[in-house]
Amino acid sequence: MNIGKNILHFRKEKGLTQEQLANILDVSTAAISKWETNIAYPDITMLPKIATVFNISIDRLLNYNRYKVSIENIINEVKEHIKKNDYSSAISLLKLSLERYPNNDALTLELGKTLMLYANFHKDRKKLLQEAFNIFLKLLESNDHEIVTWANNYLCTISIALKTFEKAKYYLKKLRLPKGINPKINDISIKSLTNDPNLIKTIKIYIEEAFIDYSYYISWLINHFIQNKEYNMVIDEGEKYIQIIKSLNNELFNEHLSTVSESIALSYAYLNDNDKALTYLKQAETYANNKKLALAMLHALESKERNIYQKLNKNTFIKLLDNLKNKINS
Repeated sequence: MNIGKNILHFRKEKGLTQEQLANILDVSTAAISKWETNIAYPDITMLPKIATVFNISIDRLLNYNRYKVSIENIINEVKEHIKKNDYSSAISLLKLSLERYPNNDALTLELGKTLMLYANFHKDRKKLLQEAFNIFLKLLESNDHEIVTWANNYLCTISIALKTFEKAKYYLKKLRLPKGINPKINDISIKSLTNDPNLIKTIKIYIEEAFIDYSYYISWLINHFIQNKEYNMVIDEGEKYIQIIKSLNNELFNEHLSTVSESIALSYAYLNDNDKALTYLKQAETYANNKKLALAMLHALESKERNIYQKLNKNTFIKLLDNLKNKINS
């Protein structure tokens, strides 16, 4: 038994300092320090009070490692159900486990994620997404920064899926990608989940649709920022979008990449950074790699709303227009 290590873990999980915990328990800070370093142990009569402060059972306080292994085993079992496309069993297991381990952030997060996945195959998609949304909303109260980050991530995703764009905008501003997330989706990462060709196809379609929804939302958001002259927001959100979508290496998104690049160029032009404006205009022209996209970009650049570009290097700008015209006429 390592009660000192357990007290240290739960104190940090609760977001308390040694001094704050000492005040609550009516002991000295030195006593807390000795407990956490196993120099001394709390009196047995203190255990109920300590467990109450951490909102856990005495059994969990004394056997944290065993508890941790139990949670990991549950999550592994859930993942096995998901691999078999058995979402109902996965959700039932998580809900039963949360009755045994209430307020466990890891299990709660897993339940929200599983509901999101199941929503893509369920007839009542909106209801399941709303249930997942409410779960992630509660997780914003967690003391675990990574859990909160994931919750914001999924709240933004669900808001986009439900087309509640004002909510999506709110959570997008809070969104910080957790360490380890790689937006690049490839066959290897998908096949690590399943060997079923039909399921692989379904996953790919879902991923593609999710990024298409994200692309339309970003386009809407950027137009909103431009109308409100929030040019730095256009640049921040646009560059983040381009970084994510470029990694997909899918020409399906060239239209969005071209449009977003041009919006960033426009923002830099309004901010009087002409060099960066030209850089992003060239990037937009590169993504406009067929007649339809080139024509759309040419019309945009020749509109009255783009008169700001007249202050850019004239020769470079004319050459860019000529490139677009050549694509249209080819």
